[in-house]
Amino acid sequence: MKGYIITVICVSIIGSLVSLLSPDGESGGLGRHTRQIFGLCVIIICIIPIKDMINGIKELNIELVGDTIEGESDRYEELFNEAYGEAELKNLKNGIKQMLLDKFDIDMSENDVSVALSESGNIDRISITLYGSAVFKDTGAIEDYLSQLFGCEIISIIG
Repeated sequence: MKGYIITVICVSIIGSLVSLLSPDGESGGLGRHTRQIFGLCVIIICIIPIKDMINGIKELNIELVGDTIEGESDRYEELFNEAYGEAELKNLKNGIKQMLLDKFDIDMSENDVSVALSESGNIDRISITLYGSAVFKDTGAIEDYLSQLFGCEIISIIG
């Protein structure tokens, strides 16, 4: 790459020097033509790497790439599902924190929510840890309210 850049710079400098030294006539003279010729040379030099890249792409073994993608699709699907599940769980926790704020006036920084899921993806248990002034809230009412909403075991922890 270094040699390529040096070549472009050298051709540009030589072209500039030659066009400066060539005589200009009434309609641009020889200087105009030398600038055009060296401009074309610089363009050709800039196009050469693109030609090499296209030739390299033609030489790729597309079947090998396709087999690799097909072999990896299960792994990518598993990673996607895992990331999707984590995002879904995070949104669920934030939603429960928002419910606690709206219904029981418990600040989001004064509680921590954890959710246990079954293998089928259903909610088995929700654990709520209360901190600060939230420890004085009615944990029984919180548990009843969330139990009715989610239909699962709710555990309140004073932390």
